[in-house]
Amino acid sequence: MIAVPTAFAVAGAAQAGASLLGGIKGMMGARDEQDALESEAIRRQALAGIQEKLLQKDYEFEQDVASQAAAYNTEMLRREGRQVVGSQRAAFGASGVDISAGGSPADAMMETTKTVERDARMIAYNRIVEGLQSKNQLGLNIVALRLGVQSDLASLTRQSKAAGRAGTGSLLSGAVGAGTAALGAYTAKKDYDLRMKGK
Repeated sequence: MIAVPTAFAVAGAAQAGASLLGGIKGMMGARDEQDALESEAIRRQALAGIQEKLLQKDYEFEQDVASQAAAYNTEMLRREGRQVVGSQRAAFGASGVDISAGGSPADAMMETTKTVERDARMIAYNRIVEGLQSKNQLGLNIVALRLGVQSDLASLTRQSKAAGRAGTGSLLSGAVGAGTAALGAYTAKKDYDLRMKGK
C-alpha cells in the first residue's frame, strides 16, 4: 500500500506532467501551423511570379499578333488602292481621256492614292494606340497581382504570428498548470501532515 504523502506526491507529479505535456503539445501544434503558413506564403509568392511571367508572355504574343494583323491590313488596303487607281486609269483611258496631261482624272487618281495612304496611316496609328492601351493594362494587371500577393502575405504573416503567440501561451499555460498542480499536491500533503499531527 502506498503511503498517503507519497500518493499526494505521485498525483501532483502526474497532474503537473500532464499539464506540462499538454502545453508542449499545444506549442508544437502551433509551430506546425506556423510552418504551414510560412510554406503557403512561399508557394503564393512563387505562383505570383509565374502568373506575372504568363501575363508578360500573353501581352507579347497579343502584341505580335496585333502587329502582324495591322501590317497585313495595311498591305491589303494599299493593294486594293493600287487596284482602284489601276481601274480608274483603265476607265479613263477607255473613255479616251488623256490622263498624262493632268487635270480632273489625274486629280481623282491622286486623291484615291492619298485616301489609301491616310487610311494606312490610320491603321498604323490605331495599332500604336492599342499597343499602348494593352501595355497600360498589363501594368495594371501586374500591379493588382502584386498588391494581392502583398495582402495575402500580410495576412499569412499575421496568422503565423498569432499561431506563434498561441504556442507560447499554450506552453506558458502548461507550465502554470504544472506549477499549480505541484503546489496543490504540496498543499494537500501539508494539510495531511497537519491533520495527522493534530490527532
